[in-house]
Formats: sequence, structure tokens, C-alpha cells
Amino acid sequence: MERYLILILTTILIIALAIRRFKRLGPEDKDKVKEELGNPVSLLLESLPFIGVLMIFIGLFIEQSVIVAIGIVFVFLGLNYQSYKMWKYSKKVKSFTILVSNVILVLYFYFFMYGRF
Repeated sequence: MERYLILILTTILIIALAIRRFKRLGPEDKDKVKEELGNPVSLLLESLPFIGVLMIFIGLFIEQSVIVAIGIVFVFLGLNYQSYKMWKYSKKVKSFTILVSNVILVLYFYFFMYGRF
């Protein structure tokens, strides 16, 4: 019972923080966000890291390694998409940093799933 309560509270907290952050944006930034997220595919790809983190926590709470693995893949794919967008807008250093962190994430994932390099 406690696990479900923690899961529900975590989900509500993530949604509330996203709404709060959107409300703090200026009018120009809100229009930019609406334009970028107007496309359903872009919305899905932008939200993959958050969905992945949520799935990782769900998998840890219910002790299912398959759900954790799917969450890690979602985080990896979402961060790669965000890295591509940063590269597109000439933010090469940040994009490279995200790509390096993705490689480290994959190595940790492989190490913890299989116990060897």
C-alpha cells in the first residue's frame, strides 16, 4: 500500500512541477513551448526522459527489472533527441555533454544488468 501511495505522490509532484514551471515562463517562451510541443511526435520525444524516469521509479517500487530497463531506454532515447535539438540550434558543448552522459548511462546500464564490461 505504501508503495502505491509513494508512486501516486511522485507522479502528482512531477506533474505539478511541470505546470508550475510552464506558468513561470514569459509570454514569448510560452508561445515557443506551445509551438514546439504542438506536434504530437515532438511532444512524445520531449517527454521521453521524464516518462523514463517515472518508469524507473515504478520498476524499482514494484521490483520489476524489465520496467526499469524500459525506463532507461526511454531516458536514453529522449536525451539523444534533446541532444540532437541542441546540436541543431548550435549549442554544441551542451549537446556533446549530453551525448557523453548517454554513453556513461549505457555503460552503467550494461554493467548493472549483466555485471561485467
